[in-house]
Amino acid sequence: MSSSSSSSEPQVPLLDEFLDGLETEYYTNPATTVTQSTGTLCEAKVLYEGPSKCNCCINWVEQYPTITKETAEETSDVKRYAILCRLQKAHGATTRALELQSIVIQNPLLKSVLGGVFAGYPSITTTLEKLEFCAPFWEFFYRWQALADAQDTHEGDALAQIRLLLNELTSQLGSVHGIAADLVQNNVMTYDFLWTLFPPATLVYSRILDRDCLLEVQKTTYDTRSETYDLQCKYVEWDGEKFGWRWELIEIPKFSGTQSIQDLKAYPVTHHKAPKDTELQLLERGRKFVSLSNCQQNLTMINERIMVDAKAFLSHAASSADLDPLDSNDLGSQPGVELSDRLLMLCSPVVKACALKSKCWGEVDVDGISDINWDENVFHNLVLEKETKQLIESFVFAQIRARNDNVAYGEPGIGKTLTAETIAEKAQRPLYVLSAGDLGTSSEQVEERLAEIFDLAYKWNAVLLLDESDVFLEQRTSDNLERNQLVSVFLRMLEYYRGILFLTTNRVSVFDAAFQSRIHFTLHYQGLDQVSRRKVWQILLERAHAYSGLSEEHLDALAKEPLNRKQIKNVVKAAKLLAIANDVALNADHIQIMFQVMRKAQIPGTFRSQLSN
Repeated sequence: MSSSSSSSEPQVPLLDEFLDGLETEYYTNPATTVTQSTGTLCEAKVLYEGPSKCNCCINWVEQYPTITKETAEETSDVKRYAILCRLQKAHGATTRALELQSIVIQNPLLKSVLGGVFAGYPSITTTLEKLEFCAPFWEFFYRWQALADAQDTHEGDALAQIRLLLNELTSQLGSVHGIAADLVQNNVMTYDFLWTLFPPATLVYSRILDRDCLLEVQKTTYDTRSETYDLQCKYVEWDGEKFGWRWELIEIPKFSGTQSIQDLKAYPVTHHKAPKDTELQLLERGRKFVSLSNCQQNLTMINERIMVDAKAFLSHAASSADLDPLDSNDLGSQPGVELSDRLLMLCSPVVKACALKSKCWGEVDVDGISDINWDENVFHNLVLEKETKQLIESFVFAQIRARNDNVAYGEPGIGKTLTAETIAEKAQRPLYVLSAGDLGTSSEQVEERLAEIFDLAYKWNAVLLLDESDVFLEQRTSDNLERNQLVSVFLRMLEYYRGILFLTTNRVSVFDAAFQSRIHFTLHYQGLDQVSRRKVWQILLERAHAYSGLSEEHLDALAKEPLNRKQIKNVVKAAKLLAIANDVALNADHIQIMFQVMRKAQIPGTFRSQLSN
């Protein structure tokens, strides 16, 4: 009984047998019981995209896909062909089921031929192993004649390759040539065929800011969003150190039907009604642009003197943008090197300059700039005592050559400012005039502005006139710390300035003592006497072309009016404007009327006019 029941119960292994079996399993199949840490195996594992299990992610598997095959262009059979023509399903308004999408040039001989055909063409490298061109094949349209002419200079296999390529492209471009030629013959163009007018490097004519310009086309595209045909063009600019390319985008808006080529916003200069005259005109302007760029000189435009200085313009008035370098075949890197005629025609129509009177920076038309006609008699006409003029001529001009400071003081309107203007004119130097108000109110503003102005004036070799400079020259006191700071800043800046500086003041008696060692020459101006006033009237009336209209008696009467130089100048100016308004020559009546107006306005001074009709 006991033996039968024991045989039916499950056999339980002894502990020693269990441990022996576990040890055997560990050594024969360790991966089933222990997993290595992530990334510890120094090998690369390749996974492959497997059959999709869902729409949101890729199923990566270890097995190499059995469906992977060699692409058609990689097969040895396809590689034998000189040209591969890729066709795709046609889209849009076309009767064809398939259209040529791209071609691949595989033949080495044909690549060599295309190297000559596309010489100088941007963004095409014919030595690439895979030389590919995509529809609509504009580059072949632009160089079609060169490709056709290549048949005359090649033979054998190379000639056969050229003819094969021409044959393949004719189906794509054959009708384009005929349509483009017909449009040009009729001097019109459609929007869709604008591209046929603008091969890379084409010189195009355009009016930019109402100025005639020539630009070189670099790239063109149709912008479907703005519905414009965009020309990326470039022209020659000067940045104060070197010549280079500046970029300009010209957008031709979409239009329907045909439009005259000359009515386009830009068009090849060859289609201009007077192409040769235009090129000669722009060539001359380019030479002038280069001459203005290569020097800093005092010039004049229509109504104001200017200083041409592109480098200072970019530093003080505008953010600078780097120029793209020109081709070394056309220009060296340093100014003074001659530009080719082509680049001269592409020069900017404007130069960067500072207007000396208004102290404004801007771009000035090259055509509107001319040399200054210096007034050689200006110093002779300066109304000062003979001894004072001799002193100025012998000492002040020596100081100018040495670049030192001078001060003129006296009552308002007696000729302090005019003296500085006259000296600058005689020395044929630019005159830069500013007042205390131009420098700001805080010591920080004054220091920054003075540093900028001193730098420009020294660089331009200009005569700098700080008019009404009393606030900077007055004696420092213990009760005005803010003004003391201004005087201290001005003293410090003046110490290191090596240019030509004139200071005018009406209050020399309150000079700060520290200025005595910094001022090299001082002129004191007395009020005008009757003789001096008569000469001032005579000079100003001669400049207004009205001297012949007044008798000697009239001048004697005018000289008795107790006016200073500035007041006389204002009377003559106002009287001349009155005469112009009446379309008559200036005469004594106009001056008499201005005296009456000034009395009513309570202008300082007694106007005992003794003029008579």
